[in-house]
Amino acid sequence: MQCAKRSAPPDVERGFQIATVTAERRTAGRIQFESRRDAEGFADLRATRDHQKNKNKKRDLRRFSGPPLTLTCIMIVSVLSMSRMQRKSFADVECTIARSIEQIGDGWSLMILRSALLGAKRFQDFESQLDAPPTTLTRRLQALTELGFFTRREYESHPRREEYELTEKGLDFLPVLLALAAWGTRWASPGGAPLECVDAETGRLLEPVLVDAQSGKRLVAGKVGLRAGPGASAALRRAMRGVRVVFGACARGGAA
Repeated sequence: MQCAKRSAPPDVERGFQIATVTAERRTAGRIQFESRRDAEGFADLRATRDHQKNKNKKRDLRRFSGPPLTLTCIMIVSVLSMSRMQRKSFADVECTIARSIEQIGDGWSLMILRSALLGAKRFQDFESQLDAPPTTLTRRLQALTELGFFTRREYESHPRREEYELTEKGLDFLPVLLALAAWGTRWASPGGAPLECVDAETGRLLEPVLVDAQSGKRLVAGKVGLRAGPGASAALRRAMRGVRVVFGACARGGAA
């Protein structure tokens, strides 16, 4: 009698089914990627598969049908459901939103910063709070440290152990998370927010909003425009000349 097997989460199962190929598609047993982003994306998928397998105490890899996995760059793009154009770096795009996404453009990084702002410092703190695959967590913490969101501080020398302290750059990310929380309360919590923001001293309910620092006016769609800034290239300045660009101008109720 065979014991019933638990299935992996549908997205993980589907990803590995897509990545399974026949022997004719082998590439000398080596995994090839188009870019570092593709490699990291598949590593996350594989880490999630392994993490789920360990949690369920299932060691039988036969639950993924088909021959042993042999991966190529084409399959990686299929697994991640993104094209090469979509996965290019945004670091050099003349847009501060794009450049921010390049640094904090995935869910794990956002969740790590959320936990850090709520007091997590040590690897085991993040691991217990996020239930993230250890390899994924290690990569994200390293990347965020290299980008300047964290600094490492040794708290034990034998054996050597370090904790992650938020820098000014990391602390300055709080308004972004509060804006996400406000949006999620309105649009992603039909039964009401599971957690609410309150004043740390009085407990009064807070409503995070984005306002202009000089006028105090709330910034909403149809009321915020764009112009070339001091870091704009000559080409961008020419493209913006005589053009009126407003966020949400075409939306119902936006500016005319």
